[in-house]
Amino acid sequence: MRWRPAFSRLRPAALILLLAALLTGAAPADPHAQITALAAPFRFSLLRWHLGQYLQALTQGPLSSEARRDPEGLVLEFWERNGAAQELEQAGSDVPASEREALATLRPQVERILGQQVQAALRAEGLYSPLDRALPLPVSFPPVWFALEPPPHLLVVSPRNEIATYQRELLLQEMDVSSMEGLEGAVEGMDLSALVTRIGGLGATYPSIVTDDSDLAYTLDTVAEEWLHQYLTFTPLGWGYVLHVLRLRPNDALAQINESFAGIVAGEIGARVWQEHYAARVPERAPSAGAPREFDYRAFMRETRMRTDALLAAGDIVEAEEYMEARRQRLLEEGYHIRRLNQAYFSFYGTYADAPGSVSPVGDQLRALRQSAGSLSAFVRLMSAVDSEEAFQALLRARGISSAERMAPAPTERQPGEPRSADNAAAGP
Repeated sequence: MRWRPAFSRLRPAALILLLAALLTGAAPADPHAQITALAAPFRFSLLRWHLGQYLQALTQGPLSSEARRDPEGLVLEFWERNGAAQELEQAGSDVPASEREALATLRPQVERILGQQVQAALRAEGLYSPLDRALPLPVSFPPVWFALEPPPHLLVVSPRNEIATYQRELLLQEMDVSSMEGLEGAVEGMDLSALVTRIGGLGATYPSIVTDDSDLAYTLDTVAEEWLHQYLTFTPLGWGYVLHVLRLRPNDALAQINESFAGIVAGEIGARVWQEHYAARVPERAPSAGAPREFDYRAFMRETRMRTDALLAAGDIVEAEEYMEARRQRLLEEGYHIRRLNQAYFSFYGTYADAPGSVSPVGDQLRALRQSAGSLSAFVRLMSAVDSEEAFQALLRARGISSAERMAPAPTERQPGEPRSADNAAAGP
């Protein structure tokens, strides 16, 4: 059974606590503790969620005969039916109870099928466990295990005078816009920049959480990426990222290297699974009719980020915020429904070097390093040992890769950071 928080029962108490924290001075004096207190009524319970997942795992039976006979067919059937159900919900209509029950029955079967397919692709690339670097054994660890459901929301906090990670808090899987804005406003009352955003996946849980509202190709990438984050936890690169997330050793540069590296590896694994199992069964979409789109989202966001950085560096904070809001309005005119565009937005999406708003050369450097490594497993072994930005730069120099040159972005159907909805959807953290 999929656990969904009863947010409607929490909301009144949450708003009262927000007002109390702001108006009575009852919140802790330390800003980090104050943000934690403000987010508390909305916090995602890792313990409760894990208990639900493990109880469900104990009651799971074997794959059905249909799943064994035609696993790809069952996955595609689920994707079609789940997409139709979500369209009904978005239109304000009720999904029939019988259909909800059918999807609930299919979902764990689909999770196991996709997990097996991704695990097989990893093994085919020579990726088994973090011990590969010292003791190569054909034993997969950790096993690919994920839950296909809405991931938690994420509160992202940045200083106003620069774009940087100040704090992050995992929030409920279900939140309405008014509650997001209430929490954002409370945090921004502390002279900080805040964003509550949906994420596409979460590897900080086991099983990992992968969003159930994206296309299949994107989902395969996300399953592989969240597994890689779990794999990397047992390596210098991943452990450095864990310390960053816990604010024990903040390091935005290492976080960007970690996220961007994971995205490249996951893209290759996801593409392999897609080609081996689904490409021949899913018709290619015909190119859209009409004149080609002239608006360059990537270039627009990169220009926005660079101008914002310049204004903040000059101390023009208010002007920078007014500029970002004007750019957001322009994006709305172009059909890109970004709910908030501020310092916190760029601090989150800037973690991904290939995101449209990134001005970092890290993505290009990693792609060049991937080419020089030869195999994907060799690339993973090289990068797993990186424990600092200095170590990464030393690796680039050893491979004769420029530390500054920026190439054209690698094309994808939907770039990281390009939102799927008005809720600032993204993959990560």
